[in-house]
Amino acid sequence: MRAVIYARYSSDKQNVASIDDQVRICQNLAEKNGYVVVDVLTDAALSGSDLNRPAVQTLLDNCHKYDVVICEAIDRLSRDQADMPTLFKHFEYQNVKIVSVNEGLINEMHIGLKGTMNAMFLKELANKTRRGLAGRVLKGKSGGGNSYGYDVINTINEDGTITKGDRAINKEQAKIVERIFYEYTELNYSAKTIAKKLNKDGIKSPSGGEWSASTISGNRRRGTGLINNELYVGKLVWNKLKYTRNPITKKRDSRLNSENEWVIAQVPDLRIIDNEVWQKTKNKLRTLSLLNGAEPKKRATYLLSDLIKCNSCGGGFSMINSSRYGCSTSRNKGTCDCRISIKRDQLEQTVLDFFKEELITDEFIDLFVKEYNSELESLNKNQKKHKTDRLHRKKELKKQQENLILSIKEGLPFNLAKDELSKIEAELNELEIITKEVQKNKIDNDGLASKYKNMIKSLSARELKQDALVTFRGLIEKIVLREINGVLGVDLYVDYRGLVPKKNRPVVSNRSDRVVAGAGFEPTTFGL
Repeated sequence: MRAVIYARYSSDKQNVASIDDQVRICQNLAEKNGYVVVDVLTDAALSGSDLNRPAVQTLLDNCHKYDVVICEAIDRLSRDQADMPTLFKHFEYQNVKIVSVNEGLINEMHIGLKGTMNAMFLKELANKTRRGLAGRVLKGKSGGGNSYGYDVINTINEDGTITKGDRAINKEQAKIVERIFYEYTELNYSAKTIAKKLNKDGIKSPSGGEWSASTISGNRRRGTGLINNELYVGKLVWNKLKYTRNPITKKRDSRLNSENEWVIAQVPDLRIIDNEVWQKTKNKLRTLSLLNGAEPKKRATYLLSDLIKCNSCGGGFSMINSSRYGCSTSRNKGTCDCRISIKRDQLEQTVLDFFKEELITDEFIDLFVKEYNSELESLNKNQKKHKTDRLHRKKELKKQQENLILSIKEGLPFNLAKDELSKIEAELNELEIITKEVQKNKIDNDGLASKYKNMIKSLSARELKQDALVTFRGLIEKIVLREINGVLGVDLYVDYRGLVPKKNRPVVSNRSDRVVAGAGFEPTTFGL
């Protein structure tokens, strides 16, 4: 039997030797059972709570090449209570067995029990970690990460042990912090203006790159952004935010904890900003909040949002006013020379026109008809099954109805059967309505190619519904805007893989198309 070995360790505190040990004992198991190991897949320093790991994705894509997956324990594959059954079903569908050194041949019982145990383990581990970090914060030490203006200090004690998590003021960075607060309060500069000045002076941001307005102003309620960091007035606040993993996207979302969950410690030796400057900053932020609205406005998502890139700096294009896109880096950081802009609806129409021509080629029409007919066949099968189920149910109800009427004739008081007869009559009426709706909404494929062409030709950005919008955006890898001899060029990079199932993808699925726009795209500069 063809076998693949999968090994994983989860944190930087472990090392590659853990992988080697797992592979070794898995190879011993393969030899003992007569398996032929054809592949070894490993994920290093990656959590088992997420399936978006390179080796796991390779395993899922190629599992048809194997007969058995070998691992040290099934928690090496996943610790997620929802992901493990999904993996098991996927392997079972491909007729691939899972064998672990610790548990042997994996079945449904292992998946259920181990999934629950792993979920409990992760929760308990998180609680213990949080409890330990809270204790460190209450002692004035770092709870993880660091703030701009400080150095993390590790001290070697007399007994040879190391005390970690102490901080000291970084004098050079502290001067920058003082400058930012001074310019924000005394010179009344905006966060955007301060960011541009810092970039112009060649001062590196906390991440080592360029400053942006959000680096400075952040979010007042959440305490993010340099001017909201209370550590600068000697107050260490931890656990303001809670991070939870979205079960659909697997991405971590942050949420604001209630104030009674915050952990606060006074650290006066880390003060950089005095109370007067801090209060002026808070007053200005409060005033701006009242002028702009207490809650930030939700940005509108357009057809090409987050897909447009600047050829000069590689940064994104965003809406610079109600109707035009412009380079975000140039506008917010001042480090890019690209000052051109383009009308949103004009760019959207150009991109749509390209796809209208591309998607009505013979290969895509044939593909659409094939996929539609396949889905239609599946729907018709389901309708026939449901029709049979409905007929069977109607017979049962009719029989129950006849029996009740017969019982009434034989002396059963009507008031005892009234409610049950009403329920039966209501369900029969409901089944009749469903039958009529199914007949009325009968699906067919008459003139399908013509309907498809007309549908594509009538596409417009405003009329795309959410599902179609997501699919359409998935066809675009990126859009690069650049100025060519006074005309704005549009390079459109296309990826058709999101449009159709992998097995039916056309030959063009991996190509990128470049489209240079012509008339009507004279660049417009914007003032910063």
